[in-house]
Amino acid sequence: MLIERISYSKGMSGDTAYIIDEGGRDYYLKIIVANLANWAVTVEDYAGESAAEPVQITSIHYKGMDYLSTIASNRLIVEWDEYIEIKNTSYSPQNIAGWTLKNITKGQPTFIFPIFTPCSCNYLGSLQKCVEECYPPRPDTIEPRESIRVYTGEPQWESGGYCFYYGPGDIWNNETPDTAVLYNAEGQEVSRKSYVIPSKNNAIK
Repeated sequence: MLIERISYSKGMSGDTAYIIDEGGRDYYLKIIVANLANWAVTVEDYAGESAAEPVQITSIHYKGMDYLSTIASNRLIVEWDEYIEIKNTSYSPQNIAGWTLKNITKGQPTFIFPIFTPCSCNYLGSLQKCVEECYPPRPDTIEPRESIRVYTGEPQWESGGYCFYYGPGDIWNNETPDTAVLYNAEGQEVSRKSYVIPSKNNAIK
């Protein structure tokens, strides 16, 4: 069963990928490279730190819809479908109320996780369905082994309903990688992640 797929651009070195899974079984790596002499793979146990910080930023979808597509769909925010994915790698719910997520490269914006889990009561007039889903308000937690996403321009309810409302437009730069940092309610850093932008010279045409 495929656990995770990782891709790195030509010329990168010294980068670490964390694959967090249940353990207690055999794992196999399938590696496809253009030149074996330029690559080295080292596998190390990372159980200690992952257990200490179970909530991790796992990916940044930095390139959303382009500007013209955004205008054509009458949306006010550029690249409204950018998102950051955050996963609870543990086997117990993790309360993230009051946590913050920030693009530290730009210095802004900062997203603050609410006290209660976001909820949309848009059930086409079904008050009963709305009450069942939204009341009483639930603590803002990530369930065990589950992920949420924080989008740039509008909430996506199937992935948690979290969203930056950022007037200037896209948050994650398409030309120069930004770094996202997640802080807990005490302001302590929990996780950080950047991303790789493929070289134009290596792009598939």
